[in-house]
Amino acid sequence: MNWLFCGLGNKGRRYSRTRHNIGFMVVDAFAKDLRLKFPPRIFTIRKTYTSASGIYGEQDITIMKPLTYMNLSGIAVRNILQEIDIPLERVIIILDDFNLEMGKLRLRKRGSGGGHKGLNSIIRAVNSENIPRLRIGIGPLPPNVDPVYYVLSPFTDKEMDVITNTINKVVECLKIVVDEGIDKAMTRCNQ
Repeated sequence: MNWLFCGLGNKGRRYSRTRHNIGFMVVDAFAKDLRLKFPPRIFTIRKTYTSASGIYGEQDITIMKPLTYMNLSGIAVRNILQEIDIPLERVIIILDDFNLEMGKLRLRKRGSGGGHKGLNSIIRAVNSENIPRLRIGIGPLPPNVDPVYYVLSPFTDKEMDVITNTINKVVECLKIVVDEGIDKAMTRCNQ
């Protein structure tokens, strides 16, 4: 069986440590853990995503990052799904959520985009809310702070300590998804 793990974020060095890029941080860590490498940038210039594939256990794994910027992530997901044969229930979208406390995890099999423009783009592109997603808490949103400013701001050093531990937990949760299925992972990983 195949699995596709898609981490949401924005391309470019200026976004690398921002709260909105937690999805990219997770898939980078997952790829490193599985000893997978994303291709050099030169090979992705005309693509809407970058991906790395390999085997974990006895399962084919593809890890991807959209290169379209967050709000157009659906284009990249639709494109990769046209190239590789993976049903939506075996696609996990990894994204930030400022409505969840910093470091908290919420894995769900389906649902609305909840106001997240990247996830909303994917739901529109695949024409279904039946796509699993793992939300990672980056909140709470401070009072009187513009949400766009907040998510595009870098993590503080103190927050990075929490996020580093969270990323390690998420990598283990993704392995549980592959080894035991989404239901078991929801039971063991949701906080």
